[in-house]
Amino acid sequence: MGQTTIAVVLTAGCWRSAPLLVPRGFRQRLAGMRGVPPGWGVLLRTASVHTFGMRRPVVVIGISGSGGVRWARPMPPGRVVFDPGSTWIAELPGAAAGPPSGPALRVVPILDRWPGL
Repeated sequence: MGQTTIAVVLTAGCWRSAPLLVPRGFRQRLAGMRGVPPGWGVLLRTASVHTFGMRRPVVVIGISGSGGVRWARPMPPGRVVFDPGSTWIAELPGAAAGPPSGPALRVVPILDRWPGL
C-alpha cells in the first residue's frame, strides 16, 4: 500500500471485500467502524480488535504478515479478539462473507484521499 492510500479492497480468488478504510492516525483508528460510511469496513495494522460500543456484529479477518488469511469469523458486539500471529485485522460489515482461510489476499487501492478533504 502506498503512503497516501487510505481506502482499499481485499481480493482472494472470487472473493472481494467491502471497501476498507486504512486509518491514518489515532483519531481514525479510534473511530474504527464508526468512522466509515455504511457498507464499509476498516483494515487495521494490529493483532487485536474489540466490538465494544458496536450495535451489530461484524466479520473479522486475521491476516498474516505475508497477506495470508489466518481466520475469518463473525464477531458479536462486546467481544475482544487477540491473535499474535495476525499483523493486520480487517473488520467488515456484519452481512459480509469472509474469505476462505489460507490464500494470500491481494490489496487493491481504491481511494488515495477521503472525499471532501
